[in-house]
Amino acid sequence: MIKFQFQKLPRMPNEKKKHRLFEYVATHIREQVEIPAYVVNLDRVARLPTSAKTVYWLWRFQCEAGICGMDKFVLDHLGIYSPQIHAALKAVGATELVQLLEEAIPLARNGPAEFKRLPDQSWFKQFPLTGRFAELHLINKPTFALENELSNIVAGFIDLNKAELFEK
Repeated sequence: MIKFQFQKLPRMPNEKKKHRLFEYVATHIREQVEIPAYVVNLDRVARLPTSAKTVYWLWRFQCEAGICGMDKFVLDHLGIYSPQIHAALKAVGATELVQLLEEAIPLARNGPAEFKRLPDQSWFKQFPLTGRFAELHLINKPTFALENELSNIVAGFIDLNKAELFEK
């Protein structure tokens, strides 16, 4: 059996649109780690360099929360990866999205969230209800408002980490 090894992107594209750069890099990473396609492979993800891992988790978050909303993200199957996504959001300095995720988790804890199936739920229990949002779906509006900001933040992160992500 051949061990997985991350293959850097051939070159940094001259992409002016931040979202397109984010998508380009994330797609390259995703195609390497999701075997079969669109299925998270934690063993492969664990072998990624830190910057690639961060971009990967943020793209998964962006695709779910940025399109369907924070409520859909935390209640759907990707919600179990909230610890990884929380860490990735913190790593790039997306503090407002970190706060919104921390607000969503306790609201989702009482719903049919996927992470309830996890044997160890302690990570999810660290976030108390704050009362800032009365209902989970109300977190969607500020989440959608931050979608472009996340693309810009990640594009800057990609640029700072281009040596780890791209061949010379």
